[in-house]
Amino acid sequence: MMGIRSATRLAWLSLTPEPELLLPAPLALLRRPGTTRAERARIEGLVLHGSRRTWIAGLDEAVWLINRAARDVRPEEIAPALEAAAVLHDHCRMLIGLPGDLYRRTAPHRAALALAERRLRHHLATSSKEAAWSS
Repeated sequence: MMGIRSATRLAWLSLTPEPELLLPAPLALLRRPGTTRAERARIEGLVLHGSRRTWIAGLDEAVWLINRAARDVRPEEIAPALEAAAVLHDHCRMLIGLPGDLYRRTAPHRAALALAERRLRHHLATSSKEAAWSS
């Protein structure tokens, strides 16, 4: 039988599989276009062979990629960054239902993702208006 401490340490594995399914393509576009297969293997490795610590490190990296896209706005990165931000933001909000301190520990991720989403939506709206004006 698994102890309470072990159950808390492995609780992150009980979250829905959406990030594993939905993140490889947009994160590959933010990291290095054309590397979706490698990104899928990286995320799968985190889930199958990682620990809570390596999962948080992977989350840190994904949030950094999204924030970089929101800050350094390249038109081709807006849509994938928004997609990745929405998936990760939902994922981090689901942590509230798990035992342990992951929800508290990911508060900076949620804040950073919310800011990135606002910036990306602003850039998307601005670029749409500019395109309409130039036509």
